[in-house]
Amino acid sequence: MLIARTTPKARLRRDKLHLAQLGREFDVCASQLTLKHMWANDILERAQQAAELVTALLSAKYIQILISNNMNVSRLAELSQQDGQNTLAISKAMKNDSSTMKFIAILAVLYAPGTFVAVSRTSLPNNPVL
Repeated sequence: MLIARTTPKARLRRDKLHLAQLGREFDVCASQLTLKHMWANDILERAQQAAELVTALLSAKYIQILISNNMNVSRLAELSQQDGQNTLAISKAMKNDSSTMKFIAILAVLYAPGTFVAVSRTSLPNNPVL
């Protein structure tokens, strides 16, 4: 077999060419790395903006819910106050009704026995009517 022997000059030239090729490949890798780094930073910035937007939307919705809740509590307080007024009116009406029922009961106690006696005397066939 024939082993090719290269001179140191040829080997130096070949190594220089190889280093130049490696330098170009390194430059390509470095520029790709820079682009990917910029792309990653852009994605990170967009993600942060999206997170801020979601936070703002959630805060707005929370405030809207608080306002709605306050309105509902206010309405509930108004309805409770109306309910209390209605209950008071019903209790006053029941008291008046109770007073009326007592009055009717007293009248019945006073007049019922006399009416019973008067009716029982007039309905007897043997008693002459006075």
